[in-house]
Amino acid sequence: MSKKKTARKSTQKPKASTKRKTKTTQRKTATAAKDCRSVFGARLTVAAESPTARFSKGLDHDPTTGEVNASQFQNLVDQLKKLNADPGQAAKRKFQLRNKTCDSLRRFVNPQSGWSLDTEVTDPCCYEIPAPPDLNSQEEAAEMIELYWMAILRDVPFAQWDDHPMVAAAAGEISTLPLFVNRDDPNGDPTTSGFETLSVTSKSLFRGGELARFADKNAGISENVGPYLSQFLLHEIPYGTLRIPQRCIHAAAGVDYMTDWSEWLHVQDGERRNPNQNLVGQHDPSQRRYLSTMRDLATYVHYDALYEAYLNAALILLGGGYPSNPGNPYGPGCSVMGTGQDQRPHEHEEYLKSANRGAPKYPDQDGFGTFGGPQVLSQVTEVATRALKAVWRQKWTHLRLRPEAYAALVHRSIVDEVPVPYEDFDIEVERILRASSALDRLTSSRGKRRGRGHRPEPNALLPMAYPEGSPTHPSYGAGHATVAGACVTVLKSFFDGSVQFIGPVESTADGGHLVPYQGMDAHSGKMTVELELNKLAANIATGRNMAGVHWRSDYTQSVLLGQRVAIDMLYRKSATYTEEYCIEFNSFGGKPIEIHSGQVKFAGKKLNLPELKRGRCLEASECDIAKALSTVV
Repeated sequence: MSKKKTARKSTQKPKASTKRKTKTTQRKTATAAKDCRSVFGARLTVAAESPTARFSKGLDHDPTTGEVNASQFQNLVDQLKKLNADPGQAAKRKFQLRNKTCDSLRRFVNPQSGWSLDTEVTDPCCYEIPAPPDLNSQEEAAEMIELYWMAILRDVPFAQWDDHPMVAAAAGEISTLPLFVNRDDPNGDPTTSGFETLSVTSKSLFRGGELARFADKNAGISENVGPYLSQFLLHEIPYGTLRIPQRCIHAAAGVDYMTDWSEWLHVQDGERRNPNQNLVGQHDPSQRRYLSTMRDLATYVHYDALYEAYLNAALILLGGGYPSNPGNPYGPGCSVMGTGQDQRPHEHEEYLKSANRGAPKYPDQDGFGTFGGPQVLSQVTEVATRALKAVWRQKWTHLRLRPEAYAALVHRSIVDEVPVPYEDFDIEVERILRASSALDRLTSSRGKRRGRGHRPEPNALLPMAYPEGSPTHPSYGAGHATVAGACVTVLKSFFDGSVQFIGPVESTADGGHLVPYQGMDAHSGKMTVELELNKLAANIATGRNMAGVHWRSDYTQSVLLGQRVAIDMLYRKSATYTEEYCIEFNSFGGKPIEIHSGQVKFAGKKLNLPELKRGRCLEASECDIAKALSTVV
């Protein structure tokens, strides 16, 4: 009979230096966490001083003024302060943001997630984005005017924008407004750094890309190439043996919500609404169509799984045989599908023969679980919840009000000429709003717009694309935009962004068909995979603006936050591979990012990130990583 072997316990003690490192790291982490709580606590203290300027949806509001119930708002802030002071006790005590319960009211969305921890990236408390524009600022007024124009033009097909007079009018007014984040100081406070004005045309209206605009600021922004919609929202999706055309359910044209004070008030108080109203194509597939208007895009981002568009993009790129990142150790032409079959269309052959692409380090092997299709399909979804937790911490401490609430203040102050509670609009802010042709068009035509079967009186309320209006969580940052920034960054790290997108298309005005894109820039060489991925992030993020639920700066700052979360994840994973590799891609600001073996370079400079050893940080706190990554734009 064989004797059973007993595992011998190790008597070797940890080295003293290791103990010191561990204790040092623990002290740094504890100190950083305390500092973070102090920052977020200070934000909440400021929020309590100006409830009118903050998120309050789901609480009671005065029927006449729309002012939030003061005691209910104070309770919300107090509860968040307690959560911030001691997150670990949240589950052990009553944590309730509303001091009343009612089944007919909407619930607040996941405030505790921002105080959770993470094993794959830096904890949410360490990330930071600058304060949003102040309620009483020209920047906030400019963002509101852009949203008014989006609502007015919600049903104008993208295919008709070049020749539409109201699109030209929108571009003309927006070109005069301080709407765009300062590219030279994107992390600066908008009250000190200011926003910039940019020349906007029908080609660049409502597009992203302001952080990577051309050297000449009058030339506009970088994403004004190709159709408005990204190719990844139009092309057929190869999903295994399935081929899925992107024909979508869409909302009926001309039907907006919350266009009168009574309805606005009920929704602000948190009353539930059926979100599935006036949808076309739910039960009849023949009524579905390709995205063709801003309302279509707003509907898409009403129902999407948050990483849906990026998973689809990965499938389109993999199925189309688009080359992997030149830094892929298995070569830019590796069989990323892991099938051993050549998936590449003939258009990529010249690229693969290019001498400057480099030979694979492992010419007799293909990537699969690492540097192959399964990896990118996993990581593009894996990063989504990390991005959400990071931005949710920002939401529930900045407490930025939603556009629908700001529009009510505009209505009370500008249209009804009743002083806004707590503070009046600055003279210059009021001048910008009163001079807005968007606001004038909206108020003068209000009775002509179809709301909920009646003709509302002229007012400045923002016509909403969704019956329920915005979600019951604060506006800044934006969940969709943060996930967009994170997922697109993962895709750019895996695929070669310089490759031309093959066979660009656009939808017809009625959305019934896709036709080849014949614009003057169709063969300019600028319609690259990178451009279309950046455009995809902007489309999904600003699609929420088109619905009326987010601001432009929600998009801009959140895309950057998502980018940092993704780089954080890629950086940590970089020290777990046995393969030698170095991937390079461009940031949303158009600057090169390089990742390999526990190191990150941005714009040619190595970031001051802590040492990584097999994926673990040494001699650093989590917040050191977030601080270093905050410079990446």
